[in-house]
Amino acid sequence: MILANAPLCAICEANGQTTPAQEVDHIVPRSADPDRFTDPSNLWGLCRGCHQTKTQLERRGVDLDDRDRWTIAVLLKSGRISPREYAAGVRGDKI
Repeated sequence: MILANAPLCAICEANGQTTPAQEVDHIVPRSADPDRFTDPSNLWGLCRGCHQTKTQLERRGVDLDDRDRWTIAVLLKSGRISPREYAAGVRGDKI
């Protein structure tokens, strides 16, 4: 249902790319808030690369609670935007 309604990776799309979403992810992890496990507002479609990067950040203790912050964190971590670009709004203005 999530991927049918939003077929593009939410993080890539925020960065101006059209990458198919392949996996459904919990914005707030299940372990952090089990009550939101099936809450549609806590789910988004991501491509495998963005999902893997987000999972790595979570395993390192990064604890973010909304789409915008996760989008920025994944784009910075993956090198698709630099801290300087984000601060200057060069590509971060799409976020």
